[in-house]
Amino acid sequence: MRSDCPICAKHRDLNTSPLFHGQNWRVETGNIEAGVKGYIYLEPLRHVEHWSDLTQEELLEMSLLIPQIERALRQLLPVERMYMIVISEAVRHIHVHLIPRLQDDQEKGIPLITRATQHRSETDLQTQKEYDEFYRNLKKILNQ
Repeated sequence: MRSDCPICAKHRDLNTSPLFHGQNWRVETGNIEAGVKGYIYLEPLRHVEHWSDLTQEELLEMSLLIPQIERALRQLLPVERMYMIVISEAVRHIHVHLIPRLQDDQEKGIPLITRATQHRSETDLQTQKEYDEFYRNLKKILNQ
């Protein structure tokens, strides 16, 4: 873990509770300001900046977690597509943005990805209470 990395700092914070904590990865809630219900992050526990630095165990766990996450989201939302984006520019610690596009969403592709990753919601799509309840339910499903 690096002292200057915000993701590593979050992982060290004992007061944070991820949606799921695996052997090598954490699943974290996305930013409410993005206005995308079901938006989450998949983050390796150790500080990794390059795909080539991930171990086979980390890659295997990630490959199993992604469909597990999608299945869990589909239990709560009418997910049409699941976008997976890795930018790791502002925060070098690799993290995967998992952005669900729902069946009735008018916004698709790059505009939805931009809104989610840049936290550019035009409207308040969910209250803090709705946000918290949704992610509590998702956490229950992921940890069954």
